[in-house]
Amino acid sequence: VLDHATGDTLTNYVAKALTMSNSPIVPITEGSEYHSFDTSALIMELEDQEYTFANGLYHIGFDDLKFSRKDDLLTISNFRYGPVASARETARKYAFTNDIYDARIETLSVSGFDLRGLIASGIIAADYIELDSLTMTIFKDKRLPWNYDKRPKLPNQSLQSLKLPIKIDSIRAKRSYLDYTEQLQDDEDIIHIFIDDIELAVDGVTSIKSEFDTAPPLTLKLTGDLLNTMPFDINLSMPYNTTRFRYWGKTGTMTSFESINPIIYPAINMKFDSGTLNGIDFDATATPTQMEGQFTMYYTDLEVQVFTNEHKRSKNNTVSWLANSFAKQSNPKKNGKLSVARMHFERVEYKGIGNFLWKGLQAGIINSIVPFGRRKHNNKK
Repeated sequence: VLDHATGDTLTNYVAKALTMSNSPIVPITEGSEYHSFDTSALIMELEDQEYTFANGLYHIGFDDLKFSRKDDLLTISNFRYGPVASARETARKYAFTNDIYDARIETLSVSGFDLRGLIASGIIAADYIELDSLTMTIFKDKRLPWNYDKRPKLPNQSLQSLKLPIKIDSIRAKRSYLDYTEQLQDDEDIIHIFIDDIELAVDGVTSIKSEFDTAPPLTLKLTGDLLNTMPFDINLSMPYNTTRFRYWGKTGTMTSFESINPIIYPAINMKFDSGTLNGIDFDATATPTQMEGQFTMYYTDLEVQVFTNEHKRSKNNTVSWLANSFAKQSNPKKNGKLSVARMHFERVEYKGIGNFLWKGLQAGIINSIVPFGRRKHNNKK
């Protein structure tokens, strides 16, 4: 289907083959003259499917799909979802800044897939979904304006408002990789991060309204290795029957602070010149509008530069010296006192959960480093 005015492709579907087997015709009852298909051992297979969405910007496809009714198992190989054009070109087709996603999954398997329930009641139900070797790239062009009228929902809120009934007990992703790039206002400035060795666990996915009061919370556990230098563990617990949720996690030891400058420098105008990060742990409670918690950064011999002008990156020598004088000692200090920073952030209502979670961490980092940051001191036990 083409756009008459521009000639652009709006929607397109390409399929190579559909086969169905192991579904013999049998009498409805013994000796009956009426027959029906016995689908108890049905096997359905699709090959080389490709579909372009109605806006012509994204397409979805896979090499092979196989469903076994006997095993209630759905397997998809080489699943792909992404923009038709390049990520940068696709971003320019939007009026506002958007995340441009491109996903590849080597093998996607769905266990306990209830085909009969889907046909009879329209409920998409499964016991277990596994994504093996997911590769996700995300691009955001921040030179485009924000949509100030946008109100992104948190994951549990999105499920609560979803009209399509879904119930999935567990989702797992293994051997996965994420690549994220932000184009900043200055054409030469970008933020580029990658996370390797991703393991993701999501439990308690439901959009069935009758279950919200009694269902276990939606939980997420994400582990990975940031920039091949910072192993981390992040957790979310988001109940369906309250607006409050918990956000907590930790990182492992890093060889040096300088290795995370590609993230810290463009985001919060700081550069680490030296020091060793021995780990971070944090624990916060949040609502859809704000976050409050504690953030502890363990480090030795930290030296930091603070910049006040986002474009010129001119060094604020006074603030930098004060930050250095505060942080040059280890945390905890030699006398055993441990500095614990406040982790507080008021959510920007037109931005999504990724920004919300990152800004909470950013607040903890800033309060841990700058001399006027909000923190308290505890005696280490």
